Amino acid sequence: MIESSIEIGAEIFFGLVKDENLIVLGKPGAGKTTYLKYLTLRMTSKDKDSIIKHRRLPIFVILHEFARSGKPLLDFMAEQFSLCGFDDAKTFIERILSNGDCIVLLDGLDEVSRDTRLDDVIQEVTDFTQKYRESRFLVSCRVAAYNHWFSKFKEVEIADFNEAQIEDFVGKYFQKEPETGKYCWKRLQESKPLLEMASSPLLHRICQGTGAGAGGSFQA
Repeated sequence: MIESSIEIGAEIFFGLVKDENLIVLGKPGAGKTTYLKYLTLRMTSKDKDSIIKHRRLPIFVILHEFARSGKPLLDFMAEQFSLCGFDDAKTFIERILSNGDCIVLLDGLDEVSRDTRLDDVIQEVTDFTQKYRESRFLVSCRVAAYNHWFSKFKEVEIADFNEAQIEDFVGKYFQKEPETGKYCWKRLQESKPLLEMASSPLLHRICQGTGAGAGGSFQA
């Protein structure tokens, strides 16, 4: 069962504290990739007040690139390390995985088509997580494309913004231009379709359009 929460950040960090692997689900544009990248940064931050109690080295993998490579997952990771100047990293990666000192963030399962090894990717990820069960794994996928392939993963879904959160986001986005922020929020309230669009991080795009259209060209 999917556990939805407005506070998806707290849910995911709580999952990590409990040492669970996670499937991060969401609608198109919900911010799945952004969230995995944010989590990568949080794992490497020096924030002493962080809810993350066990810091692990994050490895970010774009799944459609891995699928196209045709390589085993460990070899693909080592290649990515090499591109960053860390040659011959395979032994190092295998060690931190085995020791439970790694978190692997696998982004965009829905972007892997059946023509590019979807079944093989699912099987390899399953085998990989079982082999290195001491480390943690997160997989992101569009909610409509997910077919419960990973039965031992906890499923969480990125929730939509409610109206209070939309208003708060708009205010913070335009904190240096409060009048533009008020204009944006007013126009959103006047248009139900726009307000529905604004329930996801697509709101960022709407704010950009509003900022450009505050003189009267903003289109609902």
